[in-house]
Amino acid sequence: MRYLILLAGVAVVVVLGTSLWLDEGEVVTLVTFDSEAQEFETGLWIVEVDGAPHLRAYSVKSSWLRRLSESPEVRLTREGSQRWYRATAIENDELRDRVTIAMTEKYGLLNDAVQLFRSPSRAVPIRLELLPDDHTVGAVP
Repeated sequence: MRYLILLAGVAVVVVLGTSLWLDEGEVVTLVTFDSEAQEFETGLWIVEVDGAPHLRAYSVKSSWLRRLSESPEVRLTREGSQRWYRATAIENDELRDRVTIAMTEKYGLLNDAVQLFRSPSRAVPIRLELLPDDHTVGAVP
């Protein structure tokens, strides 16, 4: 047991040390809203699958996933540009696998390191559908 704890500690140090030297890749800022329209920012990786942007939540208990389930209209900052999207969590094994493959291809070793601690088989893919430029939170598209 002590050996496993030591091994896990070494793995954490390696991942943290490696992340200091590796480029994180494209990190977008997702803004979700609670029931009172308060904003919450989360930095996430993003990939394109079937021509649409996709995010990935590793836990169904994540606070940002819970908020977008309650209010699917989100704002995303990508490459300095802010756009509104409708976010939809999709429970589909094929899509989950395709998003995992796209994340692995795009983020490489850093993605592999994250997957040491978080199982992609439990991840929830999030599809983003672009909303009109004049959209505001709570507006019906």
